[in-house]
Amino acid sequence: MLGAQGFLGSHFVAALGDQVVLHLNRINQESSDNHFSLHLTPESLEKLGDIVQVYRPDFIVNCVAVTNLDFCESNPEISFFLNEQVPMHLAQLSNLFGFKLVHISTDAVFSGEKSYSSEEDLCAPSTVYGHSKLAGENVISSIAPDSLICRVNFVGANPKGVSLFDYFYRTMSNKITATGFTNIYFTPLAVDVTARIIIDLMDRNEK
Repeated sequence: MLGAQGFLGSHFVAALGDQVVLHLNRINQESSDNHFSLHLTPESLEKLGDIVQVYRPDFIVNCVAVTNLDFCESNPEISFFLNEQVPMHLAQLSNLFGFKLVHISTDAVFSGEKSYSSEEDLCAPSTVYGHSKLAGENVISSIAPDSLICRVNFVGANPKGVSLFDYFYRTMSNKITATGFTNIYFTPLAVDVTARIIIDLMDRNEK
């Protein structure tokens, strides 16, 4: 599980229990039987192969991403590294070691101009984040086409207090006017439900 400390990753951890080896981003955290520490940078990326060789997983679920839209716009190189280059390396490792790659993507690959999107809709991202995530999808599909790519949008309370739900809960609880948007559409699931559905897809070996 890459990105075990993240919002969605933490719900995968809760659902999978002791079946999962956890990737932590704390570089001072010592490795143990059920977790390893790696701060992903262009310089450290090659270490993933050594880690995969040690654990020999059946699946790798990639929840690593940079998702803050403003940060992505200001830092496209970091965005494309984490959202395209890391998935590309994982796809290459999937072919080398024979594990199934489960990659978490986003509905931001669509324009967001209509309320429901389908798998048949053309992708038309409007942000650096959306473009970088679509690039990650494309490179995985070309290298490891049996991978499972999940375009998700999820809501729920984030332990770090930074989710859309947390924003509305905090502002409304304090009787502060909340600012929303009327021209962007998305169709989210509860975050714990999202994790369980993806695990079900993994159990069925979907791609």
